Amino acid sequence: MPKSLRQRLRELDENPARESHIRRDLQRLYRQGAESKTLADESVVRDHRGIHDFVAGEYENTSFGDIFVATGHYGWDELHGDFALGTLRKINGDWMSRLGKFPCRSEFDRNGLLFMDTETTGLAGGTGTLAFLIGLAYADDRGVMVKQYFADAYNREEGMLGLVSDQVSEFRNLVSFNGKTYDLPLLESRYIMQRRHSPFAELNHLDLLHPSRQIWGFSLENCRLQTLETAVLGFQRRDDLPGSQVPAAYFRFLQGRGADPLYRVFEHNAHDLLSLVVLLPLVWELSRPGGCTRQAQLPRARILLRHGERDAARHVLEDFVSQGPASAITQQARLELARIYKKDGLWSEAVEQWQAVLAGPAVFLQAYVELAKYFEHRARDCQQALDTTVSGLRKLTCNRTRDQRALLHRIKRLRRKLGEQVE
Repeated sequence: MPKSLRQRLRELDENPARESHIRRDLQRLYRQGAESKTLADESVVRDHRGIHDFVAGEYENTSFGDIFVATGHYGWDELHGDFALGTLRKINGDWMSRLGKFPCRSEFDRNGLLFMDTETTGLAGGTGTLAFLIGLAYADDRGVMVKQYFADAYNREEGMLGLVSDQVSEFRNLVSFNGKTYDLPLLESRYIMQRRHSPFAELNHLDLLHPSRQIWGFSLENCRLQTLETAVLGFQRRDDLPGSQVPAAYFRFLQGRGADPLYRVFEHNAHDLLSLVVLLPLVWELSRPGGCTRQAQLPRARILLRHGERDAARHVLEDFVSQGPASAITQQARLELARIYKKDGLWSEAVEQWQAVLAGPAVFLQAYVELAKYFEHRARDCQQALDTTVSGLRKLTCNRTRDQRALLHRIKRLRRKLGEQVE
């Protein structure tokens, strides 16, 4: 009669020598074909580690499960690219509330300031897009604290949002990059779906994308945050997980395939937050009245115009064009100044600026068009308007077909006014 498992185990307990023999046989079978392999492959072990094995942090208990919160602290002297985080302490005055168009102007208070950036399951938005990682950064006495709230499963989202609400309630002002267009609407929809009120709705919000475009839009190919990091902040990311791969890394984690490479998303998010911390004082330095260098005068004027301070912008631009040599940037400043003169009805001053643009090294079609409009509608000189339009057409490159069509249409109309035969 075959022996039961219980009997076999009892015999092993009574005969230690037999147990030792079985152990040796099992070890021999495990080592067969790889004499040097006594431990599991490190890649296999790594694939099955949790996020806490890669990222410093701890789990916080909520009614909806434990939420992993990664934490990191960075001292004021620590460099992010070419700038120390301590440059944040330079900001003063009511500049930030003016730039952000806050309801009430107030002095800058870094203790009430929160930086925010999210990592999501996609860029399309909508109710199916989840912000699975919400990064927050704020200043304390020793430097900058970064906290990253992570939903390691879809059913953990409400717990994560609750913890974020508790943290956000301590602050009054918010800084993001493209947050007005993307991050905040997404978070608002997630809070609504969880029948919660978004804590971000109570904060004054400054989106740094917009002043960055005003400052660097004319000199950089684009104003994406990583472009600014490289060209302006001097920060180079190493072993960074591209944003296009972030959703796939999270879905891989949800499928139980490990936290590698998802852990790199935490570093990516922390870099985004630290870039905002050093970008904010740089924008302040380049646009504040007292410390504005010549290179920053045109950006400052654009920011003033965007906020409706036309007289202040005009004074900045007049000073700018009167000092520098003829260049493409000076021509851009003259176009901005002519636009202000036009709105104020100062036509002779506007014409002077447009003509100065035409004499510059670069071709700006806008100056030709504005002069043609002036000659046709204000000076009632259709021949001069026609000559100006023809000159603009000759300056155009062949690939600007849309502008060519617009100028040709204007030329035909002016010729009809002059009584010429138009085919």
